[in-house]
Amino acid sequence: MLLSVIVPIYNAGDYLLPCVKSILALPLDIEVILVDDGSTDGAVDKLLQSLADEDLPAEKFRLVRQPNGGVSTARNRGLLLAQGDWVWFVDADDTVDGSQVEALDVRTSDRLLLLPYRWEQDGKASDGMPHDGEVPYNLWRCWFRRDVIEQNWLRFTEGRKYAEDQEFILNYLLVARCRTRALAAPQYHYVMRASGAMLRPGTRSVQRHDVMQVLRGFVCRAFSTGQWTQGWVWKEMKRLLKTISVI
Repeated sequence: MLLSVIVPIYNAGDYLLPCVKSILALPLDIEVILVDDGSTDGAVDKLLQSLADEDLPAEKFRLVRQPNGGVSTARNRGLLLAQGDWVWFVDADDTVDGSQVEALDVRTSDRLLLLPYRWEQDGKASDGMPHDGEVPYNLWRCWFRRDVIEQNWLRFTEGRKYAEDQEFILNYLLVARCRTRALAAPQYHYVMRASGAMLRPGTRSVQRHDVMQVLRGFVCRAFSTGQWTQGWVWKEMKRLLKTISVI
């Protein structure tokens, strides 16, 4: 099982090296695709030098550079390069923990796998465990089958600033026609930082617009795939409506 780990990078600073080192330390068959989305802070060059100095397995990763186009553009570029059976999107300022990984129970019928996570915000941390059948909201918690992505030409909406991850997950679930399955490891360590998109001031109208577009697209795809009667679809429609109402 080859896992393609796609890391979009934009001025990740000192967070980038710990992120990549944690991925390379995973006891899994992986390829790491680093997409430098027009960074200007020199972090990518420092990463390359550190990897060389520490003699880390450079053959496991590829680096591509492109003009700044946003995280969706970077993720789409990574998808074009991915060769793995599974795809995992990792943020450049987070880390992963593979210390509990032994033999992963990945079945041929699996289409979307969910990971445990640690969420850190304002100095406080909480752990979350996935459960079978859960509909995830966070992209980084998911392992996607690459054949499902490519057969249905699933891509991120470029230029969308909010909820593009939820849009991708929901569209994937509709075309894959699957239930999710939980894994016990590896654990994703997510840190909510003050520079994060959801915490920036003056963005509520853009958030509302983008979530509305996600809802409209989800409804249309649910009807076109014949899944609009599914319980989970109605639940997600209500959740998106609630999100719009409270923004």
